[in-house]
Amino acid sequence: MMKKTILIGGSVAYDRLMTYKGSFKDVILPENLEHLSISFFVGEEKNYFGGCACNVAYSLKLLGENPLIFGVAGDDFDSYEKWLKKNEISSECIEIDETNKTATAYILTDAGQRQIAMFAPGAMSNAEKAMHFSAVEKSQGGSGQIAFAILGAEAPFRMMKFAEECLRCGIKYFFDPGQAMSGLNKEQIEFLIKNSSGVFANEYEAGLMSEITGLSLMQIANDTGFFVRTLAEKGAEVYENDNMHHVKAIKADVDLDVTGCGDSFRAGFLHGLMAGKSLKRCCEIGATVASFVIAKQGTQRHSFSYEEFVLRLSEHYGE
Repeated sequence: MMKKTILIGGSVAYDRLMTYKGSFKDVILPENLEHLSISFFVGEEKNYFGGCACNVAYSLKLLGENPLIFGVAGDDFDSYEKWLKKNEISSECIEIDETNKTATAYILTDAGQRQIAMFAPGAMSNAEKAMHFSAVEKSQGGSGQIAFAILGAEAPFRMMKFAEECLRCGIKYFFDPGQAMSGLNKEQIEFLIKNSSGVFANEYEAGLMSEITGLSLMQIANDTGFFVRTLAEKGAEVYENDNMHHVKAIKADVDLDVTGCGDSFRAGFLHGLMAGKSLKRCCEIGATVASFVIAKQGTQRHSFSYEEFVLRLSEHYGE
């Protein structure tokens, strides 16, 4: 029997990473934000394969899953496609827009692992590309081979269409707005939450989501299935059935770069769901995967065997 697939919606992008040796809080003055005009002297720009959909897929593949990326890339996708093929990750549902470049994320990280990001959507802006699940249904022989989907940060109109297609095909999805929060309006956020089977957000995004909707995290969890709030070095919280469980983060030997840690956490969490684990255990699995990522500069640079993953999981969280 063919192994079930996890469908991943979200950005397909190149990452341009830069590091600022100081602290943003020392040079960005809250009382002068109205007149903000600032530049940062950074080190070497480093380029990586990125985008939340591909980052999640990469870690899922390391965990032995069979991820399927749904998205759009530009006419410069050749090198990325070769990378995915090398790692045995399917790109058959990534459509190519020959009139645009692949999306690019420009991310500046300070010494305290705070980040400022800018995103150039490129091909993602094309409203005619990858907007229907026909390619997914063809590759899977129908949508029955898809266990569930995760909807990550994308162009807002594409996120809405992804959710609508999931509903049409009877595929449950988990909502992970990420850095798309600023581009989604109240009605879109409420629609994407209401129709999801669970929600992921970091600490800032969770606060913003609660403020916009007027709902507490527990209310959202009870309406959907769960709410996972990631808290960086403080770990994560999972809300479900009027209960909240906290999971501590694993302290890495070297904290090089937080970029991609959230995506790897989600990959680990989804792997746990595929195995029928409790939501708390899914968070522990997510935190374990993230601990491999933070020790590497850039996204999709980490690697581990399944045995190494299981050993680290059991060492920190038990069997």
